[in-house]
Amino acid sequence: FQTAKGRLVIFTAFLLGAAWIIEYLAPEIGKWAFVAACLIGVAPVARRAFAATRMGQPFTIESLMTIAAAGALLIGAAEEAALVVFLFAVGEVLEGVAANKARDGIRALATLVPKTALLETEGRVVEIPAETLEIGQTVLVRPGDRIPADGEIIEGTSGIDESPVTGESVPRTRGPGAPVFAGSINTEAALRIRVTKEAADNTISRIIRLVEEAEEARAPTERFIDRFSRWYMPAIVLLAALVIVVPPLAFGADWDTWIYRGLALLLIGCPCALVISVPASIASALSSGARRGMLMKGGAVIETAAKVTHVTFDKTGTLTHGKPVVTDLLTADGVSEAQLIALAAGVEQGSGHPLALAILNRARDAGIAPPLAQGARALAGRGVEAMVGESLAWVASPRHAAGNGGMAPGHQARAEALEAEGKTVVVVWREGAPHGLIAMRDEPRADTAEAMRQLRAMDLVPVMLTGDNARTAAAIAG
Repeated sequence: FQTAKGRLVIFTAFLLGAAWIIEYLAPEIGKWAFVAACLIGVAPVARRAFAATRMGQPFTIESLMTIAAAGALLIGAAEEAALVVFLFAVGEVLEGVAANKARDGIRALATLVPKTALLETEGRVVEIPAETLEIGQTVLVRPGDRIPADGEIIEGTSGIDESPVTGESVPRTRGPGAPVFAGSINTEAALRIRVTKEAADNTISRIIRLVEEAEEARAPTERFIDRFSRWYMPAIVLLAALVIVVPPLAFGADWDTWIYRGLALLLIGCPCALVISVPASIASALSSGARRGMLMKGGAVIETAAKVTHVTFDKTGTLTHGKPVVTDLLTADGVSEAQLIALAAGVEQGSGHPLALAILNRARDAGIAPPLAQGARALAGRGVEAMVGESLAWVASPRHAAGNGGMAPGHQARAEALEAEGKTVVVVWREGAPHGLIAMRDEPRADTAEAMRQLRAMDLVPVMLTGDNARTAAAIAG
């Protein structure tokens, strides 16, 4: 109802309803209401038929629909003409509505890229529209900001959350010389980035273009009907003309009778059911998918689904919850799990990093209040340190802990084993006092394994795609 075509269909439907009521109450007036409904509904179809004829395509479905409607009016079948035109228009509107819903899902990708960027120019930082950035310019990206363009880091080291673009569940540490994507989130420290691609050519824009190109692919059945109509339309028109002309000329039959029969053949020959069936069934499938949270890019995708042998899934947020949770706690001698979590939560409180949130959530669920911490600061690419009580405490990578006395005896091998299971391991310690290890992983959803079992029962092979590292991928797949 928000489009001109939709409003026209609704109006025609009201006219049809009114015509039936009028015909019931006053039969002599009713037929004119059907004529009005037919003419109003067929007008846009006739315009398209005329445009196609001017381009050298006189025998289209629109042309036959127009001729059939005109013929039906001529032989007094206004009710049938109005209904055929109305059903044809309904099929077109349904297809258009479904296609627009799919496009809205695609357009949402564009919101991943920020509208503005902080451009460094002549020693100053100026906020400008991100779409005006040019290759070679330098932008400043603050912690928590989205990166406005594809580029290369020239100064600074920070964790980059690439999940909006690649699906990587944990931010990756990026430093000078590393490439970054538009739409990614800078999580830790300020970065200076040199722009390497214009807005129209960045990663998100290329994804949108690819999806839109795929959406334009027509269903095989639709293409078949187009080919079929190129032969069918002229044949029906020719046959109707022969029915009208041959009996009167060859056998002296009554012209009125055979004109009536020729037009009846033309109306019957109009493949409206065939024309309506494809867009209507495709629209039904698209809307049914949308209600279940599935974005399908047009009829070609739906028809191809019947031939599918493999199903591929993104890992992060699809097969998994999309955020890490604490899976393992390994304490040093004399340290309880509660003490380990409390110290780690104290160091991490106030942080928005996904790993920090996993630790803080574990502490909250266990009813553990984190101790007060002061002077917390991120150690780029290594971890976090803070003053907890009277001494410094750290939550950091095993490599950093091993070189700073934070690893308890035997924990190095255990950390490597946990990492081999696809888990991210952090080490918690105070000055000279190791506390233990915390392992985290983005865990599979509860229903994922059952879904994979059902797919295999249908002789479909499930495949997982991920931007995550191979160890994590293999662990989640297992």
